[in-house]
Amino acid sequence: VGLASATTSVMMLLATIGLLGLETLLISELPKSKRKGELLFLGLLVAGGVSLVLGLGFALIAPRVSGELAPFFQGSPSVFYYSLGVGLCALTFIFDAAMIGLLRGDWHFWRNLVFSVVKLLLLFIVNRADESGLTLYNTWLISLLLSLATAVLFVGAAQKRMV
Repeated sequence: VGLASATTSVMMLLATIGLLGLETLLISELPKSKRKGELLFLGLLVAGGVSLVLGLGFALIAPRVSGELAPFFQGSPSVFYYSLGVGLCALTFIFDAAMIGLLRGDWHFWRNLVFSVVKLLLLFIVNRADESGLTLYNTWLISLLLSLATAVLFVGAAQKRMV
């Protein structure tokens, strides 16, 4: 649990660094922009990409710096999942900031609710299935994916109504 907690905290730190301040920019500029979709896509692309690279760097370097982290990052799948998690975390931060800027706090709320409920359900289901902490980390990854899928559904449904 301690290892999963530490790596999850680092994931959120790296994702925050990978945002490069874009969430603040989106909150202020999206309401004024005539090209909201392009601005949001660019923010998601840049923050997600930078965060993914930061996650990859951490996953490759951390086991060499700390032997306690070595079991968590054994093999390519673990490194890939960790990098993906950092990138997805950044995407959720950007999405949430964009929704606040667009005055769609309801979408922000529902995405976070889906994330929290799925994470808790998965934690209940897996309940200490893996001592390395990777299972606990993967519950975050799956929860982030499902919450982003929910967000995409909200945006897609809104666009259909606008057409």
